[in-house]
Amino acid sequence: MRKIFILSALLLSMAAFAQPIRVVSNQVLGHGFAPQLSADGAVVTYLEAEDIDLHTSIANPQLYVTNDNLDINLYRNGKHTVLRPRGKENYIWSSISPDGTRILYNTRYGTEICDLEGHILANVGALMYPQWYGDDYVIGHQETSDGH
Repeated sequence: MRKIFILSALLLSMAAFAQPIRVVSNQVLGHGFAPQLSADGAVVTYLEAEDIDLHTSIANPQLYVTNDNLDINLYRNGKHTVLRPRGKENYIWSSISPDGTRILYNTRYGTEICDLEGHILANVGALMYPQWYGDDYVIGHQETSDGH
Protein backbone atom coordinates (compact mmCIF):
# COMPACT_ATOMS: atom_id res chain seq x y z
CA MET A 1 0.00 0.00 0.00
CA ARG A 2 2.81 2.45 0.85
CA LYS A 3 4.55 1.73 -2.47
CA ILE A 4 1.38 2.69 -4.30
CA PHE A 5 0.97 5.86 -2.21
CA ILE A 6 4.59 6.93 -2.75
CA LEU A 7 4.38 6.21 -6.45
CA SER A 8 1.06 8.08 -6.73
CA ALA A 9 2.52 11.07 -4.89
CA LEU A 10 5.56 11.08 -7.17
CA LEU A 11 3.41 10.81 -10.28
CA LEU A 12 1.15 13.65 -9.18
CA SER A 13 4.02 15.92 -8.22
CA MET A 14 5.95 15.21 -11.40
CA ALA A 15 2.85 15.73 -13.53
CA ALA A 16 2.31 19.10 -11.90
CA PHE A 17 5.77 20.22 -12.97
CA ALA A 18 5.67 18.38 -16.34
CA GLN A 19 9.01 16.71 -15.67
CA PRO A 20 9.80 13.12 -16.52
CA ILE A 21 9.98 10.62 -13.66
CA ARG A 22 13.54 9.62 -12.86
CA VAL A 23 14.24 6.46 -10.88
CA VAL A 24 16.63 7.23 -8.03
CA SER A 25 16.69 3.75 -6.53
CA ASN A 26 15.10 0.37 -7.11
CA GLN A 27 15.55 -0.51 -3.43
CA VAL A 28 12.33 -1.25 -1.56
CA LEU A 29 11.96 1.46 1.07
CA GLY A 30 10.28 -0.70 3.69
CA HIS A 31 8.23 1.62 5.83
CA GLY A 32 10.06 4.65 4.50
CA PHE A 33 9.14 7.26 7.11
CA ALA A 34 10.27 10.87 6.47
CA PRO A 35 11.96 10.35 3.08
CA GLN A 36 14.35 13.11 2.01
CA LEU A 37 16.00 13.62 -1.38
CA SER A 38 19.53 15.00 -1.53
CA ALA A 39 20.09 18.37 -3.23
CA ASP A 40 21.56 16.70 -6.33
CA GLY A 41 18.70 14.20 -6.47
CA ALA A 42 21.02 11.20 -6.25
CA VAL A 43 20.26 9.88 -2.76
CA VAL A 44 17.08 9.17 -0.82
CA THR A 45 17.35 8.77 2.95
CA TYR A 46 14.50 7.66 5.18
CA LEU A 47 13.69 6.33 8.61
CA GLU A 48 13.04 2.61 8.93
CA ALA A 49 10.62 3.10 11.83
CA GLU A 50 8.40 5.99 12.83
CA ASP A 51 9.93 6.35 16.29
CA ILE A 52 13.59 6.42 15.25
CA ASP A 53 15.17 9.86 14.93
CA LEU A 54 17.00 10.88 11.79
CA HIS A 55 20.60 11.33 12.91
CA THR A 56 21.98 12.85 9.72
CA SER A 57 21.06 15.76 7.54
CA ILE A 58 21.46 15.61 3.78
CA ALA A 59 22.00 19.35 3.49
CA ASN A 60 24.56 19.56 6.28
CA PRO A 61 25.66 16.46 8.21
CA GLN A 62 27.31 18.79 10.77
CA LEU A 63 23.95 20.37 11.69
CA TYR A 64 20.86 18.37 12.64
CA VAL A 65 18.24 17.92 15.36
CA THR A 66 16.62 14.92 17.03
CA ASN A 67 13.93 14.57 19.67
CA ASP A 68 15.69 12.21 22.08
CA ASN A 69 13.87 12.22 25.43
CA LEU A 70 11.26 14.54 23.88
CA ASP A 71 13.72 17.45 23.92
CA ILE A 72 15.19 19.32 20.98
CA ASN A 73 18.72 17.94 20.64
CA LEU A 74 20.81 20.15 18.38
CA TYR A 75 24.02 18.71 16.93
CA ARG A 76 26.27 21.39 15.46
CA ASN A 77 29.84 20.67 14.35
CA GLY A 78 30.07 17.71 16.72
CA LYS A 79 28.70 19.63 19.71
CA HIS A 80 25.43 18.53 21.35
CA THR A 81 23.05 21.09 22.89
CA VAL A 82 19.62 20.46 24.44
CA LEU A 83 17.17 23.26 23.62
CA ARG A 84 13.92 23.85 25.48
CA PRO A 85 12.35 27.06 24.10
CA ARG A 86 9.26 26.59 26.30
CA GLY A 87 10.97 24.93 29.23
CA LYS A 88 10.29 21.32 30.08
CA GLU A 89 7.83 20.24 27.38
CA ASN A 90 7.41 17.34 24.98
CA TYR A 91 9.07 18.47 21.74
CA ILE A 92 8.33 16.44 18.63
CA TRP A 93 8.75 16.65 14.84
CA SER A 94 11.81 18.89 15.02
CA SER A 95 13.69 19.80 11.87
CA ILE A 96 16.28 22.33 10.70
CA SER A 97 15.32 24.88 8.04
CA PRO A 98 16.96 24.29 4.66
CA ASP A 99 19.19 27.35 5.17
CA GLY A 100 20.30 25.97 8.57
CA THR A 101 19.23 28.98 10.63
CA ARG A 102 15.99 27.90 12.34
CA ILE A 103 14.33 24.91 13.97
CA LEU A 104 10.73 23.86 13.43
CA TYR A 105 9.11 21.81 16.22
CA ASN A 106 5.80 20.99 17.86
CA THR A 107 4.60 21.13 21.49
CA ARG A 108 1.20 21.37 23.16
CA TYR A 109 1.39 25.09 22.30
CA GLY A 110 1.39 24.27 18.58
CA THR A 111 4.01 24.38 15.86
CA GLU A 112 6.76 26.89 16.49
CA ILE A 113 10.01 28.10 15.01
CA CYS A 114 13.06 29.01 17.07
CA ASP A 115 16.60 30.06 16.24
CA LEU A 116 19.58 27.81 16.90
CA GLU A 117 19.90 29.27 20.40
CA GLY A 118 16.33 28.28 21.35
CA HIS A 119 14.69 31.72 21.14
CA ILE A 120 11.10 31.43 19.84
CA LEU A 121 10.67 33.34 16.59
CA ALA A 122 7.10 32.38 15.60
CA ASN A 123 4.11 30.23 16.45
CA VAL A 124 2.48 29.04 13.24
CA GLY A 125 -0.54 27.40 14.87
CA ALA A 126 -1.72 23.84 15.34
CA LEU A 127 -0.11 21.72 12.62
CA MET A 128 0.48 17.98 12.69
CA TYR A 129 3.68 16.64 11.08
CA PRO A 130 5.06 20.08 10.13
CA GLN A 131 7.74 20.24 7.45
CA TRP A 132 9.83 22.99 5.94
CA TYR A 133 8.77 23.94 2.41
CA GLY A 134 11.79 25.96 1.38
CA ASP A 135 13.36 28.47 3.75
CA ASP A 136 10.31 30.68 4.22
CA TYR A 137 7.31 28.36 4.36
CA VAL A 138 6.04 25.58 6.61
CA ILE A 139 3.45 22.99 5.65
CA GLY A 140 1.58 20.56 7.84
CA HIS A 141 -1.67 18.77 8.47
CA GLN A 142 -4.49 20.60 10.24
CA GLU A 143 -6.47 18.02 12.17
CA THR A 144 -10.20 18.67 12.35
CA SER A 145 -11.25 15.37 13.88
CA ASP A 146 -12.06 15.19 17.58
CA GLY A 147 -10.78 11.61 17.63
CA HIS A 148 -14.16 9.90 17.34
